[in-house]
Amino acid sequence: MLTSNSHFFWVGNPADDSQINEKFTQLENIAGLPSALGGLVCIHHDNAEEIDASLKAFYSRPGSWSWCVFVTKATPLSECVTDGVYDEQLASSTWDGMRSRLETMKHRSTVDPLVGWLGVNRERRVKPLKSITSTSIYSYPIIDLFFPDLSSTYRYVLAEQKQGVLENDQLIDRIRVCSKCNSGHLNYIEVCPSCSSIDIESQSSLHCFTCGHVGDQQSFLRRGKLECPKCLTQLRHIGVDYDRPLENHVCNSCSHLFVEASTVSHCLSCSSQIAVEDLVVRKIYKMSLGETGEYTFQHGKVAQAPTLSIKGKVDVSFFPEPACVGQ
Repeated sequence: MLTSNSHFFWVGNPADDSQINEKFTQLENIAGLPSALGGLVCIHHDNAEEIDASLKAFYSRPGSWSWCVFVTKATPLSECVTDGVYDEQLASSTWDGMRSRLETMKHRSTVDPLVGWLGVNRERRVKPLKSITSTSIYSYPIIDLFFPDLSSTYRYVLAEQKQGVLENDQLIDRIRVCSKCNSGHLNYIEVCPSCSSIDIESQSSLHCFTCGHVGDQQSFLRRGKLECPKCLTQLRHIGVDYDRPLENHVCNSCSHLFVEASTVSHCLSCSSQIAVEDLVVRKIYKMSLGETGEYTFQHGKVAQAPTLSIKGKVDVSFFPEPACVGQ
């Protein structure tokens, strides 16, 4: 059953506008909402924590996908799971469009909540949320709220995208994660290319042409002049008596001199040390309803052809009839 067209709900602090009070039923919390499919709710609290708590409580209710949801103050979470900040004209037009789609749906009670949520409002997107407290860095809040038991919303998105339920809408970010634990908390460190020690430092070196000695520039300074500490030759002219070698780094562990350090990643979650080229690259997309998702929303099930195999037989109904000659 769908709620009345004029049955809208204002949750939290009372509205200051008398016109809003006339259109909305005032409720203290989400628990007072009816269980019917479809409706419009606006959440109004003073701080972001209360708004987010009310949104999480709302989406734990069956049929929440079918509601039009607004807030009076935007939060990072609300930008991913609501229809925006409340505006009378926007709310009215959004609800009118959603209601018309809900009324024509034949499988309201069995539709997948994510497919239903995207299908009733084509402006909605599955948006990623960045959080430095999360090991994966990015999550998809609307999927977390609909399917709280999932171990990885990213893997879920990949599976749904592969099946055509979701499709890429906009590339938001590209990150690298640990190939062992999938954490995005990585520290990139420069190490010695010879022994992989992190105890390296830059130094200015000199190369004596007379004896071939190479060492730190400080070791060549004698009485304010440059003098080779090995053969005691005075170094007056660069390019004639000495030069500066390309190797401008030294390893304090193995004394290796080198031009460029090697870079490795250190996972801050599992402590693994991984070559940069072995990290897993993740593309983080904003997602929209895909072709299969659209079909599921309209018809309530996915059209699937049987798996072809050498031993199996395929029913003739899955093949188009050949066109008659002359037609």
